[in-house]
Amino acid sequence: TRKESSAASDVYKRQHYMRKGVSIMFFSLLLLSCSSDNEEKDALKSKISSQKDAVAFLSNQDALIAFGAIQMDLLLKKIITDSKLGASGLIPRNMIDDYIDCIDTKSPIYYAVRDSKQSNGIPDIIVFGKIIDADALINTIKLDAPFLKLEKEGEVQYLVEGELKIGINDQYFVALINGQESKKNSKRKLNTILKELNGKGQNKVIDDVLSNAKDFTFAFNSAELSKFSAETIGTPILQINDKLNTLAAMHLSFEKGAIKIVAESHP
Repeated sequence: TRKESSAASDVYKRQHYMRKGVSIMFFSLLLLSCSSDNEEKDALKSKISSQKDAVAFLSNQDALIAFGAIQMDLLLKKIITDSKLGASGLIPRNMIDDYIDCIDTKSPIYYAVRDSKQSNGIPDIIVFGKIIDADALINTIKLDAPFLKLEKEGEVQYLVEGELKIGINDQYFVALINGQESKKNSKRKLNTILKELNGKGQNKVIDDVLSNAKDFTFAFNSAELSKFSAETIGTPILQINDKLNTLAAMHLSFEKGAIKIVAESHP
């Protein structure tokens, strides 16, 4: 019987291992590509879901003065990952990493300013965002702010002290800054906000503004801003009439050391 020569056998083995190596590399790249695609899809899905909830909450506010969004994933990349400032060691990376493990940075962090109807004229400042792990977030906050007292009522955990009140359920955190309003009223507000995040209101103008959001977006309602300033300081900041009752927005992008601003307005 004919036997394969040693040289031919070596060539065959090299070809076999080369094919095997190429196959493994191709399969690995395919897995990485699928993983990247899945991560992008998950990020988009999370962003769409959080925007829908944010619009539902904002749409139900009768005295909404201002609102906006912060694209945490983009800012973290630009300010920390890809910047000289991030490499300088001046930014507390360990602390930031702790919060990244708890908060869904693929979704924006939203904020709102509304008339609190308090006699002292201090508005409600509200910041909220999707979370990954409620218990881990509470532990991280307690590590940085041990003075905050933890209380639990039903499905909501509260961290309350002075002007800062935080409510956390299994989906969202909500931070409320509203002066020295009573703890009872603040907890009631936090609970209402968490419920309204699962509401059904969908104001198209608010949705359009958040859909156009960049690294940092700020929007204000001219009528509510004028009304609030007239009530608190006696003089409206903006002199408006019904025809000038608009919602104006500014979208800021941080690009290579420059700030790009895009403005829009809606009647």
